[in-house]
Amino acid sequence: MMAECEFCEEEFEDEKDLHAHWREHEDELNSHQKEEMKKAERKKEEEKDRKRKKRKQYMIYGSAGILALGLAALIIPQFIPESGSTGQFNITAEGQPVIGSENASVTVVEFGDYSCPACRTFEMDTYPQLKQNYIDTGEVKFSFVNLAFLGPDSQEAAVAGECVYRQNETEFWKYHKSIYDNQGSEQGWATQELLMDLARENTEGLDYEQLSSCISGRDTAEQVRTERGIANSNSVSSTPTVFVNGDKVNGNSYAAIKTAIDSELQN
Repeated sequence: MMAECEFCEEEFEDEKDLHAHWREHEDELNSHQKEEMKKAERKKEEEKDRKRKKRKQYMIYGSAGILALGLAALIIPQFIPESGSTGQFNITAEGQPVIGSENASVTVVEFGDYSCPACRTFEMDTYPQLKQNYIDTGEVKFSFVNLAFLGPDSQEAAVAGECVYRQNETEFWKYHKSIYDNQGSEQGWATQELLMDLARENTEGLDYEQLSSCISGRDTAEQVRTERGIANSNSVSSTPTVFVNGDKVNGNSYAAIKTAIDSELQN
């Protein structure tokens, strides 16, 4: 049964959420309501702490699995079999999340998989350098395309990312990073609970009820399949794979991408 705020008539799923919401009406509360508000806030923080600790423990266990598979997985791209291709590339950022100036003369497109350790390394190490040196300066716009081929977790995370992108492109990039921050190595890490927790903790202004429905209903699965088709038609067989103005970069290191960008900027 929904609980309604007596001050603004907004509805909440339970009284705990309602009482936490009362912070917005603090000046109108009586002493009892203020105490209930504080209790609700403490409970919500305790729940967040428990979930963070659980994820942290899960990631520690997962790290042991990664080491067992070999540290090379952190830097070696993940491959899929080559599909038929003309050898010509048709890469654009149209219809994909984009960050950077729309007037930028250089477009960088990354094909990635949320379960790919090398993609996580790219997100943690290479992307921040690109953002600081090229995206934030207005010279480059950057786009991400899903190539979700490493299993069900890849698919679920990609679907969730597309659901967030549907609502807000700016918030997508925060969510995108949070998924990589919490990437697991054990099958089944990309649960709906985790994906929703990451959205609530790392984004603002989304309709989270609608988002939950989108993720559970896999409303964006067709878009994820479409993006894999784009990858296949352009001979993308590993992640991360990077294109600069439609040309495939030989490697995914910052140095290799920088060379390609600088060459385009000089043309």
